[in-house]
Amino acid sequence: MRMETAKEAKPRIVQADDAEELAHRALEVFARHADRALRERGRFCVALSGGHTPEHFFELLCDPGCGPELAWDRVHVFWVDERCVPPDAEASNYGLALHTFLSKVAIPEMNVHRIAGESACLEDAVA
Repeated sequence: MRMETAKEAKPRIVQADDAEELAHRALEVFARHADRALRERGRFCVALSGGHTPEHFFELLCDPGCGPELAWDRVHVFWVDERCVPPDAEASNYGLALHTFLSKVAIPEMNVHRIAGESACLEDAVA
């Protein structure tokens, strides 16, 4: 079965009563798409949004009781946005993901495609 592309997918609005429920719903969607992509294509690519909204979702990703059992070596993580700060800055979207889950799962460093927000040249930051 062919997976629908982003162009073909119809937007859905998901309501949650609170941040906890939203994080668990996001985890379910992530796990479902990751499992399907890994089975059908042998890899899963995901683009993460920044800010603190996804923080609890990130924590759940590496929680042994909640997070999906994934072949993290076949997962590629990208960012949709980043602040113009170094990765160790409190405002760094990559830094938040690194500390909350990336450093706690067995994902190869080469599979993490961050935006270099600390770069003096914005064109270099996304290269």
